[in-house]
Amino acid sequence: MKNKITAIIITIMSLMFSVNAFAETALIDKNYEPLKMKTVKQEGKLLFSDSPEYLEEFGIVAKAKIKGNGKIYYYHVNDKYVPGIIAIFAQGKANQKTEIKRIVKGDASVDYITTGKTLSERLANGEGKRKKEIVLANKEKTILEDTIEYVKPEYLVSGMVDVYSKDEITYGVVFLPKIGKIENSLKNAKEIAVDKHEMRGTFSSDIYLENEKPWNISNWPAEIKIGDGKRDVFLQGMDEIDKVKRENTGNFGVTYHINIHSKGKGKYSVYLNPQGGVYMGIIEIGQGYVYYPYNTEIRNDMFGHNTIYDYMNMGIWEAGKDLKIRLTPPGASNLPIRLLLIPQ
Repeated sequence: MKNKITAIIITIMSLMFSVNAFAETALIDKNYEPLKMKTVKQEGKLLFSDSPEYLEEFGIVAKAKIKGNGKIYYYHVNDKYVPGIIAIFAQGKANQKTEIKRIVKGDASVDYITTGKTLSERLANGEGKRKKEIVLANKEKTILEDTIEYVKPEYLVSGMVDVYSKDEITYGVVFLPKIGKIENSLKNAKEIAVDKHEMRGTFSSDIYLENEKPWNISNWPAEIKIGDGKRDVFLQGMDEIDKVKRENTGNFGVTYHINIHSKGKGKYSVYLNPQGGVYMGIIEIGQGYVYYPYNTEIRNDMFGHNTIYDYMNMGIWEAGKDLKIRLTPPGASNLPIRLLLIPQ
């Protein structure tokens, strides 16, 4: 009798697994009509520092001139096998001022995913806001002290710093030894060449997208693809150290503001579907002025690991009202991703 009950339980569990697997496959394998998106505007200035990603020598790894509002996003691994320091510096004329508006850092890690995920969460939660003004000395590089981050060997660090300056000021990301006076190390720091991936430069910090025509929810399920380099084009920018054009492959550090127009009656669901591997971070969605955060960490495993059939439900929304989606591709996560829109 006991063996029969066990066999029945195993059969039921197998059937449940088969039904769930079928449901996941059926949802992902639907025929989705790609929504034609257009860029409404690009704005802001982002200094992106990810090359060399693995730091084998001390020095300046990125720099750029910024006037007005700007963002500095860094993503680096200490590959020197001795402790080091990552920091942001500013350089301008005597008595010019720079204001630090926000500093957000992910947790340093050796698995990398943790760093990108925690940074994504803190950015979405609005952490790190401040207002600190710094007066610069004439032509001297000045470390923005609050940005200093100590890096153990083999650890990844990543962060986002928002700055403002009325005048044009040079900002940079620098990797320095932990020993000795930081001012002397900074003064003697040399510029470091990029690695083969060439992921550094200045790019737009924000991009605004919307669909060209309202999506009629009675016609078909629809999809929006992010980070494929085709439908969603990678931003082009300039490496101000090497004076050459660069591409931000993945648009990392860039904030997407997506506005979906729809028409028809009823409601529809939105799903996140990773297509390139593990994707761990937050996406914010809302109708009106309030955004609701959806965190892929609700899953017990690595979301998107070794499959294209993972998905996460991101709410049910009303047709006829604009749906706004905000996201910044998390460092160490993989692209592309799909946003799936399915009528109820």
